[in-house]
Amino acid sequence: MIILLKKIPSDKVGKMVKHLDSVSHGMDTLLLMLDCDAEGENICFEVMDCVKHNLKLHGNYWNSDKVYRAKFSSLAKQDILKSFEYLYKPDKNMSDSVDTRQELDLKIGCAFTR
Repeated sequence: MIILLKKIPSDKVGKMVKHLDSVSHGMDTLLLMLDCDAEGENICFEVMDCVKHNLKLHGNYWNSDKVYRAKFSSLAKQDILKSFEYLYKPDKNMSDSVDTRQELDLKIGCAFTR
């Protein structure tokens, strides 16, 4: 049995949550452009949790046709522009795998520390 810990935002994260809340009012589409790795995918879902109450969505927000993610591996202009041609849905399973890995790292680390 795995018990997941609840994420509690720190002071700096709390300020970011307030900022995301303030800029997301009236938004009808969300385009996430974060790191192109599993941790970036995880941050996508944290951002989506922060702004979901302000988005005009129907049903499950991570399966919505109003939430997209751009995938690019460099900050070169042509790579960023090309990423707009191939938008995709954020991957909930990849995000969950990051949460699970973090939880296991914490529990295993605590066990070895004792």
